[in-house]
Amino acid sequence: MKKRLILLFVFSFSLFVTSYSNEHKGTAGIMAETNSGVSIKSSRMEYPVQLLPGQSFSGWYYYWSNSGAISANLQISPAVNWLIITPSSFTSNGCSDIKAVNYTFIAPAAPGTYSTSIIDLNNNWEATNVTLTVTNSPTLNRYDSTVSAPSGQTANRYHVSSYMPITNLGCNYNYFPGSQCQTIHTLHPAVTWLNINPNNFLVNQNSSVTAVKSFNYNTAGIYHTLECRTKQWFSNPVYIYWTFNVGAISVQNLGQEIPEEYSLSQNYPNPFNPKTIINFQLPMSNDVKLIVYDVLGKEVAVLVNEQLKPGTYEVEWNASDYPSGVYFYKLTTGDFVETKKMMLVK
Repeated sequence: MKKRLILLFVFSFSLFVTSYSNEHKGTAGIMAETNSGVSIKSSRMEYPVQLLPGQSFSGWYYYWSNSGAISANLQISPAVNWLIITPSSFTSNGCSDIKAVNYTFIAPAAPGTYSTSIIDLNNNWEATNVTLTVTNSPTLNRYDSTVSAPSGQTANRYHVSSYMPITNLGCNYNYFPGSQCQTIHTLHPAVTWLNINPNNFLVNQNSSVTAVKSFNYNTAGIYHTLECRTKQWFSNPVYIYWTFNVGAISVQNLGQEIPEEYSLSQNYPNPFNPKTIINFQLPMSNDVKLIVYDVLGKEVAVLVNEQLKPGTYEVEWNASDYPSGVYFYKLTTGDFVETKKMMLVK
């Protein structure tokens, strides 16, 4: 039996749809939230999910008929204790009669890969292979982001959650699975230096809610946490691995001229107290890391960790919360790696 699969990828503000089709008796679809990229997966029905140990998550799968009344009698095979589907039996009367099925995951405490299949005992829908990966470091729908701020100062980031109609699910052109959509932000581990407000809220149809993420800490250093964002009616959580660099200043582009080669300049002034400037050049767009280490090789400050366009850049490091001594700063971009020494004297 062949199947048409429609994968929906919802961005912060926009909805993008990709599809491919073969005529058949029944259709299932996934809605999945992500922050970048639209891709088409194979026609084989696969449902991968990555969760933290012990994490619970409700994902959603959508079924509809392309040819009159079609009934489903879904069964988890083999039976597992980490997955529940509701409802397991239903009838779709046509392509506009979409049935939302809730897949409730309860991740085991032990990291590992767990798998099962959802089969239709009526043989109207093909089996869906479900793979649950339990890990402390999820990679599916994960994005890394760095925020820098001086000690005691607040840096804000924003996320807009919208609930707009799905325009290409079955033969519905303005389909809402429900009247509201719940969004939840959680931190793993919970930290005092990041506050998300609101962190649990409902979004009405054709509306949006902005969550403010406020970063603030008084002690210089590098801090990490993992944000998990779950959104009702979607099939996967989104993870953001935050690096909060307290005591650094954001990178600045000094001009439009494109350099001929990569370079890392000596900081100035050197020795310094408490601020110093570091310049570097990029002849092409690339991912860039500029990291400060102490004499023991311990990472003490992430000055840059992002993709930058070609240009000459300047970053100021405020080391007022760091002890006197020798430090090393290392630039890594593409195949170019260079390290230089500097001295803080108070």
